[in-house]
Parts: sequence; C-alpha cells; structure tokens
Amino acid sequence: MTFLSIIIVAAGTGSRMQSAEHKQFLQLGGKPVLEFTIRTFELHPMVREIIVVSHATEVSRVMKEIITPGGFKKVKKVIPGGDTRTDSVKAGLRMLSGEATHVAVHDGARPLITQAMLDNVFTQGIVTGAAILAVKVTDTIKETDEKGKVISTIPRNVLWAAQTPQVFAREWLETAYKSLPSGASATDDAAVLEAAGYSVYTVECSKENMKITVPSDLIQAEIILQTRRQ
Repeated sequence: MTFLSIIIVAAGTGSRMQSAEHKQFLQLGGKPVLEFTIRTFELHPMVREIIVVSHATEVSRVMKEIITPGGFKKVKKVIPGGDTRTDSVKAGLRMLSGEATHVAVHDGARPLITQAMLDNVFTQGIVTGAAILAVKVTDTIKETDEKGKVISTIPRNVLWAAQTPQVFAREWLETAYKSLPSGASATDDAAVLEAAGYSVYTVECSKENMKITVPSDLIQAEIILQTRRQ
C-alpha cells in the first residue's frame, strides 16, 4: 500500500525579498505564505503525513502561528533545517514515518500549488519512482563564456524549468542522498537522484506554481489568487 509523506522545506531566510520578515510568514491573501502551502497538501487524500522543515529559530513560531491555529492534522513534526537546502531535506528524511513508501519534497515558498497539479505528479511519481513538476522553457537560452560572450544557443524544445513537488520512491531518495559526497549540495532533489543513476520524469505544470523569491513575486501571487477566487 502506498504511504505518501510530504517534506515541506521552509528553512530559508528569503534575503532577496528585501524584508526583515522571512518569506514563509509574509501575508498572501491575508494568511502566511506557508499556511497556504501546507493547506493544499493537508486537503489532498493521498497525503498521509507532512513534515515541515523550518529555520532553526522559527520552529516554535511556525507551530504557534501556523500549525496550531490552522488545525493541520497531517503535520506530524516541525523540525529545524540545516545550513543548506540539502541539509534540510536530509533532516526531513530522518523524521519520516516507518510506513512511508513515497516522499514528495516541496518548497514552502510555492503556495499556489493546486490539487490537480498534485494529482498529476503524485500519480507519475508513484508509477515511475521519480517525477517532478516542470514548466517548458519558452525563452531562447544562450550559453556564454565567463566574459558574457555567446557560445551557443541551446534548443529550448528540450529544456524544462524544474518546480516542486518532486515525488520519489522513498528507498530511491534515501539511497541517492546517502550517495552524495560529503559537503555536496543540490538545488533540487531530482539532481540528487540523477547523479545516483536514477531516471526522473517530468510532469508539465502551470507557471502559476511560482516560487516567491523577490517582492514582485508576492504581488503576482496575489493577482493569481484573486483571479482564482473570481
């Protein structure tokens, strides 16, 4: 039987937001960004448990301001993250239930994920063992040298921008992370599996599943949210 666990990584400081407040606590539609993110997973029938990995100084605050008032029943633990995203995912893996057969890792700063998006990537991840949400690249991409001189134009028909959640067989994900060289880090979990020799499949997704990184992203997210409510 499939037991799907979710690791939500929300341990970053969000320095590019130009705000003293960490981005998971910024308001979106009158609620903290992280609350929006968690609720979509909480409501999905396939999700059995949620582990939230927070900044070490904000574990208590996440519990008091988001988890408890939000009434989240599937959030089993809120734990401190590490110095890097890789360290934070490893910390989440150590907290999984022994029953977990599959794991989805999601950025806490992607609050606009929908149930339909989750349906698609969960199904593909369970069938194939490794699947990620991704968006086809529509811009023309140039490769340059260190001085900025264009070396080549990369065919965009083979390029995808990776998103989250990324869904894996638990055994694969744990094995891949254990195979990482000491001190190594990755910007997404799919790269860790690729390095370990596993095949990862893309599931096309909407650009609305954006990551809030800079102030203008929050404005755009508010617009998307308002459009959905109409």
